Amino acid sequence: MDTARQIRFAMAPFFLYGSILLGAVSSHRVSFLSLSAVKPELLVAIGAALIAATLPVGFMIGVVSLQALRLGYRAFTRQSYEIVLTRETWNRVWSHVDINTPYDVKDAFYAGVTFDHEILSPGLHEWITRRWSAFNFSVNAVSALLLAHVVGVFIAVPQTFVWWLFTLLSVSMLVVNATFAWRHTMNMLDFQSRRNIRRTPAG
Repeated sequence: MDTARQIRFAMAPFFLYGSILLGAVSSHRVSFLSLSAVKPELLVAIGAALIAATLPVGFMIGVVSLQALRLGYRAFTRQSYEIVLTRETWNRVWSHVDINTPYDVKDAFYAGVTFDHEILSPGLHEWITRRWSAFNFSVNAVSALLLAHVVGVFIAVPQTFVWWLFTLLSVSMLVVNATFAWRHTMNMLDFQSRRNIRRTPAG
């Protein structure tokens, strides 16, 4: 697993853990004074368990986010949410990747990946990767914050006004960030498709 993906999976659980802790504190079920009374070895054991579960929990949050996005986009368009371009842009991408068959929506995702990874320069690919990572970080964080309330129901953490206010404000900022990152990614792909890109000879 690459470093960027590990970081993405590691960040979301901390949003989950932090949100649940905020819910517990805001409902007075937990206070910092009560935490100070807990045996240090128990706190260390809980902390170690949460850290050990970080990547698996992050992976599951990523799966939830991925499936939600897929279902949402499939409900309105046949395209993958990962690459949503106009038909004119797809025609240009088709030309860049030298596909012998006419445009086919079933092959669009693979053509887009080929265009990004093979045709664009490493510097442009890295820029697109950074913007796409920002999108994924934000979406996974949104999922984590919302899932925290679901977990809170099962572990009897009251759904306080303060907790929900924090969630709604955080989700709003993350959605805005995700929207801009997604649009920048798609607009860059569209812009690059309009360029006369010279290929670097192999070898």
